[in-house]
Amino acid sequence: VAGVLAYLYFTYARVYSLFDKTTNPNMALNYTIGNARASRTIRYASLGDSLTAGVGASDANQAFPYLLSEKLVEKNTKIKLFNLGQPGAKSVDVLQQQIIPLTVFKPNLITLFVGTNDMHNRVPLDEFRKNYNQILDELAEFKTTKIILINLPYLGVDSLILPPHRSLFNWRITTK
Repeated sequence: VAGVLAYLYFTYARVYSLFDKTTNPNMALNYTIGNARASRTIRYASLGDSLTAGVGASDANQAFPYLLSEKLVEKNTKIKLFNLGQPGAKSVDVLQQQIIPLTVFKPNLITLFVGTNDMHNRVPLDEFRKNYNQILDELAEFKTTKIILINLPYLGVDSLILPPHRSLFNWRITTK
């Protein structure tokens, strides 16, 4: 029994050990991407967890919000990026901490990428669903803002998640 428990603990903790602390950039909150004197500005706010914050990226400009901003930049456009992603954030944290600053920033583009920590921390599906729907209700108040929802990543990669956690995570991701 002790051997099984040790295996379960270490295979679960293994995921976190794969992310070397030296590859977790110290993300600033604000970036300007593109020509600072451009005539058009996109105000982009990214909400979410460590994947939004840039954990696992070798540099802050390798985090997905920054990379998305670079893709959106056109000749006469600049992106003002406000990255609110926080390592360890769950849906309740986005709801309680990351939406409020949006009223001051007034974005015209928002990405939401949250749920992995809810799954890892075994937040009941009904609670996650309630929090997520409440986040969407709050974001709906930004009537002229384009909102992009990013789904949970596939975590069943054989080299990242080992059995039996792979089956559990896949089931949690695909449960309706």
